[in-house]
Amino acid sequence: MGASNTTPKYMTLESLRGVAALFVTLFHFNFVAGNSKLPIIAEGDIFVDFFFVLSGFVIAHAYQNKIQNNLSFHDFFILRVVRIYPLHLFMLFIWLLYILAKYFVHIAYGLGSDPTEHSNLYSFILNLFLLHSIGLLDSLSWNAPSWSISVELFAYLIFFGIVALFRKATGKILFITLAAISYILLISFAGETLLRTFDYGLLRCLGSFFVGAALRSWTRNISYNSLTKNNGVLEVTSLMIMFFCVSQIRGSILFEFLSFMSFGLVIFIFSIQERGVVSKLLRSRFLIFLGEISYSIYMVHAIIAFSAFDAAIYILKMPVIETASGGKLVYTTFAPLYMILYVAIVILISKYTYSWIEKPLRDKAKTWLIAKKQSAI
Repeated sequence: MGASNTTPKYMTLESLRGVAALFVTLFHFNFVAGNSKLPIIAEGDIFVDFFFVLSGFVIAHAYQNKIQNNLSFHDFFILRVVRIYPLHLFMLFIWLLYILAKYFVHIAYGLGSDPTEHSNLYSFILNLFLLHSIGLLDSLSWNAPSWSISVELFAYLIFFGIVALFRKATGKILFITLAAISYILLISFAGETLLRTFDYGLLRCLGSFFVGAALRSWTRNISYNSLTKNNGVLEVTSLMIMFFCVSQIRGSILFEFLSFMSFGLVIFIFSIQERGVVSKLLRSRFLIFLGEISYSIYMVHAIIAFSAFDAAIYILKMPVIETASGGKLVYTTFAPLYMILYVAIVILISKYTYSWIEKPLRDKAKTWLIAKKQSAI
C-alpha cells in the first residue's frame, strides 16, 4: 500500500483509502466478544487489493504522461521510493526491538514460540531491501503488512518500463491485458486462495494495479462530475456490491476475484464524480485526515495489534478461542471498547509518523528534484 499522489480532484478516493486502511487494521485485531469476527472484518485483509487498484489508478494519473514525456527512471524511482521506504525502514527497526524482546522472554521464561523462526537475519535482510514477497521466503516475517510494499515497488518499476517502452500506445487495452495475464497466472498458481502474499503476492498486486491503471486510462476522456443525477444511488450501490462480495468470501476464490472487481467499480464511480451523499461524507475533515495518514495506519497498526495480543495471552492470561483455521482469538466482553482504544492509538501514532517521517522526507525529495531541474537549465 504505497502512499499516494492523489490530487484534490480525487479527494474522495483518498478518503476511501483511509477507510480501507481501517478495515485492514481491524482484521489484525484479534479480540472478540463472541465466537468470531464480523464477516466484513474477518475478510478485511482483502482491502489490501483496494490499495493496489487505487495505486494503479493514481500512479497512472500522476506519472503516465510524465513518463511518456521522458521523465527519467532515476527521478521516478526516487519519488516513489522516498514515499514508501523511510516509514518501512523505521517500522522494520521497531519490529527488530519487538522481536528481540519476544526472543528474550521466550528464552528466559519459556513464553510463546521462538519468534526468530520466521523473523530472522535472512528475512530481515530481504525486508531491508524490499525483496521479502517475491517467493524468497516461505512465510510472512517482521512487519507482516509490508509484504504489499515490497510487491508494489516492483509494480511501479514494471509500470514505468511498460509505459516507457510503448509510449503513446499505452492505454486501457494494454493495461487490461496485463491485468488479465497476472490474474490468470495467479489463479493457476494460487491453489485455495488468491490472497497470496510472500509467494505469489506480486501477481496479486499486478492484476489489481493494472486494473487501476486501465480505469484511469478509461476515465481520462470522461469529464469530471459527468454524472448529473442518481449520483448517491450509484455510490451507495457500488459500496453495497463491494461489501457484499467481501462478506461472502469465506474461502471462495470466486468471491475473492469479484471483490477485486468491486474495488474497481467503487473507484470508477468515485473517480468521475463527487456529488453524491457518500462523497459529501468522504470530504469531511476527519475522513480526509484518515486518507492522508492511511499509509502510516497501514504500516503502524500490526505491531500494536500483535503486542496487545501477546500481552493479553501471556501476561493477562485472558481466555483464548481456537478458530476453525487454527488461529487464536482473545475472548473478552470488553472487546468493542478495546477495539475503539486500539483504533484510537493507531490513528494517534500514525498522525506523528506521518508528520515526522512521511511528509518531511517526501517534501525534501520533491524540493531536491525541483532544485536539480532548475540547476540544469
